[in-house]
Amino acid sequence: QCCVVTWKDVPVVIRGIAVFFAIVEACVCHLFYQLSSFCFGTFNITDDINTLKVYGSDGLIKLPGAAALGASVFSLIGYFLLSRCVKKKRAGPEAERAKSLDVAEAGWKA
Repeated sequence: QCCVVTWKDVPVVIRGIAVFFAIVEACVCHLFYQLSSFCFGTFNITDDINTLKVYGSDGLIKLPGAAALGASVFSLIGYFLLSRCVKKKRAGPEAERAKSLDVAEAGWKA
C-alpha cells in the first residue's frame, strides 16, 4: 500500500497529456483496422523482392499510413510522461520501505 500511485496522485497536466495520446493511439488503431487499404498497399510473399516499393501511393506504406505510424510513435510521449511521473512518486515510499525491510531482514536471518 505504501507504493500505490492512484490516478488522482498524477498531476492534471500529465493526466490530460496521457489521455490525449491514448485517444490518438486508439484512433490510429481504428484507422488501421477500418481503412487498412487506405494506409497500406499489398505485397505478396511470392512477389519479387526487387519490385518491392516501401513508400508511396503504390508502395507498401502509403502516405496516410506513414502519417498514422508517426502519430502512433509520437503518442508514446504520453506513456513515457505518465510512467516517469509514477516512478518519481513511488521512489520515496519505495526507498523508505526498502530501509524498513533491511532492518527487519536481520530478524529473519537470526
